[in-house]
Amino acid sequence: MKELVALSLSIERDCDDYVTYHMVRLKELGTGRAEIGELLVLTLIVGGSTMIPWLVRTAAFQEELEHDWDDPQTDQHVGGEGAVIEGQVGRVGP
Repeated sequence: MKELVALSLSIERDCDDYVTYHMVRLKELGTGRAEIGELLVLTLIVGGSTMIPWLVRTAAFQEELEHDWDDPQTDQHVGGEGAVIEGQVGRVGP
């Protein structure tokens, strides 16, 4: 629950590093697509249309994270832009 709130606040504050961090943490905790989807909708309602670019990037990163979570080439999990989750995490923003 706290990670979901933290993700929403990170989106609201336009903080791409924290959005990435909390998305990775939510994936590690096993948070489902539906829960994150509900959070994105609520963030849009509260934040208004100025949130749309951030919500689109966050949703795209979620897709990338789900697709690349288990890299068959290595024994490591990978995040956005191929960065290793155990080390430096990739960025959500431009």
